[in-house]
Amino acid sequence: MNQYKLEYPNITELNENLEEVTKSLIDYEFSNNRTIWITGMFDDPMDGVKIVIAIDYLASSSDEDITLKISNYGGQLDCMWMIVNAMNRAKCDIRTEIHGEANSCAGFIFINGTKGKRFMTPHSFLMLHETSWGTETMTHSYNSNQYKNYYSIHAEELAKYVSSKCDMSEEETNNWLKKDNWLTPEKAIEMGFCDKILN
Repeated sequence: MNQYKLEYPNITELNENLEEVTKSLIDYEFSNNRTIWITGMFDDPMDGVKIVIAIDYLASSSDEDITLKISNYGGQLDCMWMIVNAMNRAKCDIRTEIHGEANSCAGFIFINGTKGKRFMTPHSFLMLHETSWGTETMTHSYNSNQYKNYYSIHAEELAKYVSSKCDMSEEETNNWLKKDNWLTPEKAIEMGFCDKILN
């Protein structure tokens, strides 16, 4: 079950003159501190949409940094790409922090933070690996081949993306991602995925 801290108030409300006025789609707390918590797990495309709306909203209202605080187990790849694209089009810097674990898709979001502004807390973990997939229809050879093609495309894109964040080549990255890679803050810094440990 999702545990997102991002709350959506009603879009409209009545003012003191009983006139209908539009409210922000994002909770006022996030407007003030420009911080978005990414928690739980991405198990529905709307999970990504919520975070994208929050990033777009904050990026359009100020050029001050947006902070993404992450404690997330990963999930659907399309959610990750939606969020990464929103981070990339923001005109402001995106600070990323790991509080707990950032696994799989959440880890890919973390490493996309603005270079120099990617932080891990002590005893936190970053876990990166290749995309995984599965389906009940895999018993049919045609469908199996289709999913293999889908997997292959995503694996190539992930290798290219992760390679751009570190010193490994795309081929080296593709091989490295074939297992679960659990990184301490120190190891993440050594590999170029993190910039500093938060005290």
